[in-house]
Amino acid sequence: MKQNEEVKTKKGMRVRWKIFFSIISVAIILLFVLYGFQVFLIDSFYRYFKTNELKDTTNKVISRIEAENYEKEEVTIPAKFDSVYTRYNDIQRAQGLDLKKYKGKTVTRYTYYVTNYPN
Repeated sequence: MKQNEEVKTKKGMRVRWKIFFSIISVAIILLFVLYGFQVFLIDSFYRYFKTNELKDTTNKVISRIEAENYEKEEVTIPAKFDSVYTRYNDIQRAQGLDLKKYKGKTVTRYTYYVTNYPN
């Protein structure tokens, strides 16, 4: 009888350990899933707001320019920036555009006329 109780106790302990490790495993998996989902949500919200912010800014600017009347010119960005280009690139980087990746390349520059700015 005593031996029978020991077997039941050992089986009970094994079952408890299996349940414990199962719960821990599920918790760890959930943490990874939730962390990944959180990263996905943050990234999605960032892209959404960044895109909409860009659209809003573009719409504000475009409504104040003559879209039909513009100049188009091919420009070669120097492979090595002098002090003028370095300062100009600093201005562009502040607006989110780094010209360094275009060094030595020929690009198209569009110039639009602003209609709501005096002179």
